[in-house]
Amino acid sequence: HGGSGTPEDQLKRAIEIGVTKVNVASELAKAYINAILNTDNDHTWYSNALRNSKAAVAEAAGRWMKVLGCTGRIG
Repeated sequence: HGGSGTPEDQLKRAIEIGVTKVNVASELAKAYINAILNTDNDHTWYSNALRNSKAAVAEAAGRWMKVLGCTGRIG
């Protein structure tokens, strides 16, 4: 069920034996929150925080997709 915090080798093995869905929402949420917390608080704070958090989630999701071998797959 939950993949956040599970070692990559264990998740890869689970996929090899038939697991088709891995949840990493906790890790994506942490990336989102950390990006917001690390955004400088100036007059453009809100737009910068949204841009930074979106990029952080995309990076984390992309990394997991690459690690777990699902980039370029449909369905």
